[in-house]
Amino acid sequence: MNTQAMFDAQAILTREQFKIRAKLIEIAAILDRIDRADGEVNHDRRMLEIHKSLEVLSVSGSDSDRAARIQMIYSREFDSQWKKNLEVNDR
Repeated sequence: MNTQAMFDAQAILTREQFKIRAKLIEIAAILDRIDRADGEVNHDRRMLEIHKSLEVLSVSGSDSDRAARIQMIYSREFDSQWKKNLEVNDR
């Protein structure tokens, strides 16, 4: 990594660190509320997606593309028959 890129990364981290911290604390608080509540959600698809997303966040590197990877966790796979399956009519 060149010096300019390192400076830019430092500048971004300095600018964004408090927003990142606040969002992480918010997520942790929500997960704590879920854990303390009655019932079981560990096998719920939504909880599994959340855990997969947190795993993606833990991977670092210049080629990680975390946002796109997390988006794909919550996206449907492409279905070439989507118009038919969703009963969409061509105009």
